[in-house]
Amino acid sequence: MPLVDGLEFLRRLRTRTMLRSTPVMIVTGDYLIDDSTTTALSELGARVAFKRLFVDSLAQIVRERLGCGEL
Repeated sequence: MPLVDGLEFLRRLRTRTMLRSTPVMIVTGDYLIDDSTTTALSELGARVAFKRLFVDSLAQIVRERLGCGEL
């Protein structure tokens, strides 16, 4: 993203009352994300997934984020 990274975007999103519980998934190709960033994303309620992400894996993560479980 040109102006903010995913973590800052998520921080801003969580400040908005109506969006605090919005399910969020961060998909990245950066395998060198440090532990503090991963922890911060998790604390803000985001699920981190790494590219190359297959459709079945993506669908399962979306189901989890939406609280649908296994379908």
